[in-house]
Amino acid sequence: MVLKLSLWSHFQRLWVLFIYISLIYFLIWAFDFGEGILLFGMFMVGVLIVPTLLVHLNHYKYCKSRTVILLDDMIKVDGVDPLMSVNVDDITCITVYMSGARYSNLALQSFPFENYFYCKVDTTSQDSFFLSSLFSDKLDKLLEERYNVAFIRERKYYPIIN
Repeated sequence: MVLKLSLWSHFQRLWVLFIYISLIYFLIWAFDFGEGILLFGMFMVGVLIVPTLLVHLNHYKYCKSRTVILLDDMIKVDGVDPLMSVNVDDITCITVYMSGARYSNLALQSFPFENYFYCKVDTTSQDSFFLSSLFSDKLDKLLEERYNVAFIRERKYYPIIN
């Protein structure tokens, strides 16, 4: 299975932001750019939009110009200099970092950045690499179904890769 970034994968993550931006702009316009509603709009931008953009750009930094190929016996990451390929036997653990809402399988999430998550793949050679949810919103389930390795799920409020 080949996973790579596309315009559609970005849109899947950011469509909620477009709704929030439109709603905030409409409220500011409807109330004639009043001082109170302008402050409310700036607050909403700071709480909803900026954190989501920061998380998205952080994930994009680890995904840009990469292609992940999930084979039966290995994971290949193309775009890394040199080409990285890890056999499944060399993987010690896959840790999935996700928000509490996603961890608990809640359908309703409070913030748009709660839908982001990433997988840290640890290998026997003490190396690790990250696979972001920008590749697929079901990446954790794909890895869990495909590979028989230890999976650990961790809660993280801001799923920023570091």
